[in-house]
Amino acid sequence: MSDDEQAEKTSIKAVSLGSVAPVKQSGLLLSVFRKFGQLDTAILAGSWLSILIACTGFALDYLLNLAISQWLAPADLGDYSVAVSMAVFGGMIALLGTDQMLMQFLPQYLEKRDWARSKGVLLFCFSIVLATSFLIALGAFSFFHFGFGDWASHPAVLAFAMLPVVSMAMLTSKALRGFKIIVLASAPISVALPLMVMVGGYLLALDGYISDWDLVGVFGVGFMAILLLQSVVLVRKITRTMSGAISRFEYKEWGTASVSMMMAAVLFLGMEQVGLYVCEILGSEEDVAIYAVLVKHARFLLMIFMAVNLIALPYIGPALQRKDQKGLQRLYGTCMHLVMWGGLLPLIVFIFKGEALLAAFGKEYEVGYSSFLILMGAYYLNFIAGFSVPFLQFSGNRKIVIFSISIALSVEILLFILLVPAYGFNGAAWSMAATLCSLSVWMTIQCRLRLGLHPLRLS
Repeated sequence: MSDDEQAEKTSIKAVSLGSVAPVKQSGLLLSVFRKFGQLDTAILAGSWLSILIACTGFALDYLLNLAISQWLAPADLGDYSVAVSMAVFGGMIALLGTDQMLMQFLPQYLEKRDWARSKGVLLFCFSIVLATSFLIALGAFSFFHFGFGDWASHPAVLAFAMLPVVSMAMLTSKALRGFKIIVLASAPISVALPLMVMVGGYLLALDGYISDWDLVGVFGVGFMAILLLQSVVLVRKITRTMSGAISRFEYKEWGTASVSMMMAAVLFLGMEQVGLYVCEILGSEEDVAIYAVLVKHARFLLMIFMAVNLIALPYIGPALQRKDQKGLQRLYGTCMHLVMWGGLLPLIVFIFKGEALLAAFGKEYEVGYSSFLILMGAYYLNFIAGFSVPFLQFSGNRKIVIFSISIALSVEILLFILLVPAYGFNGAAWSMAATLCSLSVWMTIQCRLRLGLHPLRLS
């Protein structure tokens, strides 16, 4: 072969090889754009604003926790965490599932312009929550009055005093979500509340000593301001759209849905919070404080889940009502994809910087880094699979949700009792991680079997 022929073949081979890479790259980009185009546009468009709000809240919440760790000793920080947890936990019980039930039915009624039932379901929910929150607060005061142990001097007394305000603000946020008023439904609690607690705590710290009671009080005042703002907006929205409608009530349907959803929500919240109580009883004050910090950091991944959930939840009920299987699958897959990819960034940050972030709270918190990674991995899986629960509940498969969470909670408590006395906060974190992972996988399997929905599939 001549030199000219060899050079020509070499040139042709080089051109061919050079053209492969652009073809492969363009094919990959085309595949990515095609996948991106399959996402539910309504969820995708609304999630950006919601994620921005959640990220801002994340930053403020981190700064708040960092400030509280400087203001309070570990024992007082543990008491503050328990008191705030009880306020939120009590508020969830007082809701009796009406917040979740409202998310199932209100968007359906608004889509059909059924103003009578829309007005009726709002009155039904707010009446129940107002009554139950006062009853629970009264029961808690009766318990504290007898002075069991040291609870009479615990800041949880103040937490239960503001229980009606907390529960009503939670319900008002859900009602605004039903009307798709996203900013006022999420920003006050996610952004304004930690900012108000931080500012209030700082002003109190300027005067000298600040206690856990002071911070719980600031927490309650913040919720009062949020409730006032959201109530004004909600009342104006109702009077503009359905002021002339005569309320129509579906007591049996709403009541059944509320009770079942309440049981599931309280049981799951119990899974998250029972570790604090077991550490308080079987561990030390330091175990309570460290475990509380670990859980709060791991739950920062919740910001992506809640941001997508904030947008997606009002669309699930109407899609189920229309029996739109393709739309359901697209909605289900879109939610999971957004949480999976959106949660990667904070997950990676905490993997590489988690030890330094914990050390910023004090050297005593740095020892929880290894357990923190395990706990964060479990939360990441749980938030990706978390959308299986509302799809199952809104479609009427509520019994399997309650049964599954009940079993998970029972196993978790058993693991806490076995591991916390020996391993302290590490045992609590391991127990939580094991039950969260198992429950997440099981709920995804149930959604596949009962509704025919495939995880991460978009069509």
